[in-house]
Amino acid sequence: MAQGLELRVKETAGIRRFHYPVTARIDLAEPPAKLEELELSIDGKPVEAQWTLAGTGGGGRSVIVDFEASLLPFASRTYTVSRRKAPAVLASPPRGLRLEESPESFRVTSGADLEWTLPRATSRLIDGFRVRDREFLRPGGGGISLRLKDGTTRTFPAPRASRVLKRGPVACAVELEGEEDLGGAGRCRSLVEIETPRAKSWARIRWRIEDAHGAVEAMSFALDLRLKGDKVLVDFGATSFVYATLARGQAARLEAPASTREPWRVLRGEAGKALEPYVTGRASGTPGAVEGWAHVWDAAQATAVAVADFGRASQDSIAVHESSRLEVTRTFTARSGPARPAGAGAKELLLWLHFVDAPPHVGAVTSPQAMLAPLEASGGDR
Repeated sequence: MAQGLELRVKETAGIRRFHYPVTARIDLAEPPAKLEELELSIDGKPVEAQWTLAGTGGGGRSVIVDFEASLLPFASRTYTVSRRKAPAVLASPPRGLRLEESPESFRVTSGADLEWTLPRATSRLIDGFRVRDREFLRPGGGGISLRLKDGTTRTFPAPRASRVLKRGPVACAVELEGEEDLGGAGRCRSLVEIETPRAKSWARIRWRIEDAHGAVEAMSFALDLRLKGDKVLVDFGATSFVYATLARGQAARLEAPASTREPWRVLRGEAGKALEPYVTGRASGTPGAVEGWAHVWDAAQATAVAVADFGRASQDSIAVHESSRLEVTRTFTARSGPARPAGAGAKELLLWLHFVDAPPHVGAVTSPQAMLAPLEASGGDR
C-alpha cells in the first residue's frame, strides 16, 4: 500500500448530500501495527476518518472506515487510503460521538446537545433520544417481537449478550444478541446492530434472526414517540406522498399487501378496529415500487422512519397510532402468486429512525430517500 488504495464514493439517487455518513470496508495485504497509521485523504488533503478492525480474509486483514462526504446529485469523488509518513498530531481531541457503558445501557452522546440511550437489559432497542432539552421518546414502550405461523406473538426477552462495535467519534455502533424459545420449532437466534453517525440524528437498525424451522411469519419493531397536542400529522412515502391527520383514537397504516395488483395502500380509521381504505396505489407491474417511509410530527418535533426493500419480497407495513405508537412489521409471505408459508432460514429487517425539529427543515425533508439510498463506496482492495 505504498502508493495508497483508491476508494470511490458515488451519489446514485439524485440527492445533494451534506456531510453524509459513509462506511466502507478496506482489505489490506499487510495490516498496520496500529490503526492510527492509516490515513484517508482526497486531493492530498487528510480527511477525518474512524478506523475499526473488521476481521481476516484472503490472507490479510480488513478494516472499516467511517467518514463524511458532501456530493452533488450523481457526482462522485475518489479518496486515497494510505499509511501515514508520521504520527498524527491532534491540536485538540476529535469532536463527535462518545460511547459510555453501564450494566443497564449504552449511552451515546455528542457534547451536551445530543444523547441516545440504548438499553442492554431489555429488548426495546432504544430507550431514549434527546436533543438539548427535548425528549423524543416515551420511556418503557416498544421493542421487537415475532409473530409465528400459529398466530401467537413472542416478545423477545432481554439480550443475553451485547458488545460495542464502534466507539466514535465519527460513528458508534452496538450489537445485541438474544434468543427466544419457539417451543416445538426450536430456538430462534436474534442479532441486532444499532449504529448512530455523528453527522445525522438518526439510528440505523439491522435486525436479523435465524428461523431454522420456518416458524416465524413476521418480525415487528415498535417505538413510542413523545407527541403532544390533539392531532398527529403523518406523511407516508409510497409512489407519491400521502398525508393524513390523526385525531384522538385514530390510526393509519401504509402497507404493501399480498397482491401486486394493489402495490400499496394507506388505511385509516379508529385504532383497535379494522382500518378502512384511505388511498390506494395503481398497479405498476413493478414489485417493490413503494418507497416505504413515513414522517410523523406534532407542532414541535418530527420522526422519520424508512424501511429498506419495502414490499419487494415480503408484505411490509408502517403503522402510526395517535397514541404515539410507531410500528414497522415485515411479514414473510410473497407478494405475488398464491400465498405460501414463510420459509426457513435467515430473515432480516433493516430500518432507519431520524429525529428532527418540526417543521422538518430542508435536509430532513429528503432524509428518508437519502437513508434508503446511502452513498456507494467501491474500491479499497489491496
